[in-house]
Amino acid sequence: MGLSVDWSSKYMSNTYYWGRTSYSSTTTNNATYNISGTSYDAATYLWGSKWRIPTKAQFEELKNNTVCVAGTKGSTSGYYYVSKVNLNVIFIESGKKFWLGDPYSSSSAYCICSGNYADWYSKSSYYYILPVRVK
Repeated sequence: MGLSVDWSSKYMSNTYYWGRTSYSSTTTNNATYNISGTSYDAATYLWGSKWRIPTKAQFEELKNNTVCVAGTKGSTSGYYYVSKVNLNVIFIESGKKFWLGDPYSSSSAYCICSGNYADWYSKSSYYYILPVRVK
């Protein structure tokens, strides 16, 4: 995509509480700092040190350097992000929420919502993670 990180073409198969590395963990993490790449990052914990939960700034970078087009992939609706730099494409599914590494408060954190914007939700909700890889 020509960005500061490489976005994964697939999201992690389980949903997670924000700041927890296990699907079965039900304890809310009340950290008020960015967890991307820390011991609270499920992507780093499960996929390795080059992978992490994206930050809100990285999602904004994606939005600012791509053309976002609504569409379908098979029978799944979502948004294609086409890079303005190299024309690479990623697809972010609608109808799912994806955690970002930034907290909004001690009880809520930012998510990618409906595939094309960031909002905040309770950390005690299970959502997906669409990891990024550090270059």
